Order: sequence, then C-alpha cells, then structure tokens
Amino acid sequence: MRPRFSASLLFTSIPLLAALAAALTLGSAAGARPMAWGNDHLGTLEGRVSGLDVDDLIREACYAEIDSGRQSQRAAREQLLAAHEEMRALLEQPEPSELAVLAQADQIAVLLAETRKAELRTLLRVLSLLDDAARAELRARPAHFREQLSGTERGFEGHRF
Repeated sequence: MRPRFSASLLFTSIPLLAALAAALTLGSAAGARPMAWGNDHLGTLEGRVSGLDVDDLIREACYAEIDSGRQSQRAAREQLLAAHEEMRALLEQPEPSELAVLAQADQIAVLLAETRKAELRTLLRVLSLLDDAARAELRARPAHFREQLSGTERGFEGHRF
C-alpha cells in the first residue's frame, strides 16, 4: 500500500515552513513592521496634497483628514501586529496545524483589507474637499513615474490617486 504523503513532499514542505517561520521571527526581531503592511499611502497622499495649488484653508482641512485617517488606522495596525504575532506562535509549534495557520492567514487578510479601506475612506474625504482642477492635479502621475513606465507594457493606472 502506498503512503498517503510522499517523502519528497514532506522534505520540501518542512524547509518551506521553517523559512516562513524564520522570516516572520527575524522581521519582528529587527524591529521591522510586517511586510504585509505595505507602503504608507497616507504619507504619499500628504505629500501630494502639499504640492497642490489650493488655498491654505483647504490644504489644512486635507491635512486634518489625513491625520484623522492615521489615528483611525492605529488600532487596526495594532490588531494586525497581534495577528502576525499569533501566526508566528502557530508556526513555531513543533507540528503547526494547517487549519489554524490558514485561519490565521484569513484573519490577517481581513485586517489588511480593513486597513486599506480606511486609507480609501481618507482619500475619499480628501477628494471631497477639492475642486475638479485640484482633483485632476492630485491624480496626475509625477513625471518620474511616467518615465519609468514608458518602456513597460503595463502601468499602475489602478493604483494612482
């Protein structure tokens, strides 16, 4: 009778799990935030607002919305950090449960989606403060991005503000 799992599958999955656990552990040991948090979209938005040709009152109102968005993200990021710590603990067990690890991965995905939704809510609030010309100026890609993308087949149209 043939074994349910082959030895080659076992020997390839163990190093993969070990590498994942090491990456998660080393990331927190170095004081780095989890890679899944991605870029600081609100910082990018703040930088773009600073370059807009708008009245100072509108600019300050935009900054206030961005600051409010950052405050609302703090709790979500703390939950995300806790979820990554829980994943790390699961992976450090001698025999991690696949169901538990995948359920935790789902929880992390939900928290990441909530963080992104909060960023988008902030963006929408900032856009509501701007007139059509300022919105167009905010959405325009910087020249260096256009130059970098000129030789590529696909651009970042779905990711710009």
